[in-house]
Amino acid sequence: MHIKRLAVPTASLLMIGALAACPPDKPQEVEPTTPTTPTEPEAPGGAVAEVNGTAIDRASFERHLDRTRSRFKQANREIPPALETRLKENILRRLVEDELIAQKAKAEGVELGEEEFEGRFAEHRKRFGTDKAYQDFLQRTGQSEDEMRRELRKSLMRERLYAKLVPQEDPSDEEAKAYYDKNIARYIEPEQVKASHILLKYKTSDPDTLKKEKMGKCKKLFREAKKKGADFAALAKENSEGPTAPRGGDLGFFPRGRMVKPFEEAVFAAKPGNVLGPIETQFGCHVIKLIEKKEKRERPFDEAKPSVLSTLKAIKKSESTRNLLNDLRQTAQVKVLEPGLKYQLPPQPVNAVPTTPGAPGTGAPPTSVKVVPHPTQAPAPAPMPKPAPAPAPKPAPAPAPAPANP
Repeated sequence: MHIKRLAVPTASLLMIGALAACPPDKPQEVEPTTPTTPTEPEAPGGAVAEVNGTAIDRASFERHLDRTRSRFKQANREIPPALETRLKENILRRLVEDELIAQKAKAEGVELGEEEFEGRFAEHRKRFGTDKAYQDFLQRTGQSEDEMRRELRKSLMRERLYAKLVPQEDPSDEEAKAYYDKNIARYIEPEQVKASHILLKYKTSDPDTLKKEKMGKCKKLFREAKKKGADFAALAKENSEGPTAPRGGDLGFFPRGRMVKPFEEAVFAAKPGNVLGPIETQFGCHVIKLIEKKEKRERPFDEAKPSVLSTLKAIKKSESTRNLLNDLRQTAQVKVLEPGLKYQLPPQPVNAVPTTPGAPGTGAPPTSVKVVPHPTQAPAPAPMPKPAPAPAPKPAPAPAPAPANP
């Protein structure tokens, strides 16, 4: 892959000198008291890069960057200059790869009809449940519906291209058993309990009169729930102020460490069928019913086998798609137009399922590929030692237990 870079004005180089990975050969000194004014790129509002002659527009780059900055702002975190450069380069790499996929899909005759796309988009929207949840998601992530549609279209085209070009190889039973034996710790289920609860909310900062009122009601509900033949689910639906009220207070199964301490200690010390309460936490007071207990156990291979096969199939598919993408990267002509940024290939993880070294299509970078710096930049440094092998992907997770807020 050949990467070219356009020359930029000296003022721009001064501005980004602290961030650029390849500083100018002869940096100019600036008096500490001299104020500096950031300069615009040579083509403000123009492309940030070109991929095989096709422009990556600045508007798309800025949208992704604004979204990233917004997430940091929501978390009350600042972005140091060096981190911002890496974030920009990650965005640039994703946009370049999106374009590579789009070009390859066109070359392979992969298409997505409008009627089919509209159907898939309608299915995607239904996953949010309500229109309010959908609109809340758009607002929270800083996206418009048009942006979501664009991203979904890219994802579907990528999926369709991979389906055409990536071999669907099923793992053997022998591979599954070997993976299971090597990763047995992943197939040990911790002790778990299943419980339901009624929550009456109050904060420690609330007036004592309110807390006393809620605690009195909690004690009354506890007495009702202990009565023979009491319908705990009905009591929870009618009285609970927590998010599980519509489903009768059902928290599902959860292990230790998932709930707040007073709640956890009470429920794990109980026996199935016990009604507990009132239990006070930072969320308020609870009446709890323990439904079932599961002891810690190791899942036998025959039981875990479907999950193991699914995990191995996902690993193989991930490797094949990564190799295809690496092949596209290596033959691409990428020209970076944004000052201070570089287009770099991501680190090459070690295959979880061994393949023949140097075999065609493995995605391993050819030893002849070089990154040629622009004449105004210092030569690229010698390659760093290879990083430690990346761990194999974890198996598909079990359904998420209840959150720490019961």
